[in-house]
Amino acid sequence: MLGVLQGLSEKRWARNIRQEGKQRRESVYLLARGAALHETEHIQDIKRKLALSPD
Repeated sequence: MLGVLQGLSEKRWARNIRQEGKQRRESVYLLARGAALHETEHIQDIKRKLALSPD
């Protein structure tokens, strides 16, 4: 995913799309940001679990 996003121009980042079943249009940036924030939650969860696990 990062490989694709890294190559986007500013115009493509700003491109609006409408996901199936949704009324509003969202930019590629907004969708990528949402995905990154979601993955950050998983990373934080893994860090907490690693800190609690015995060596």
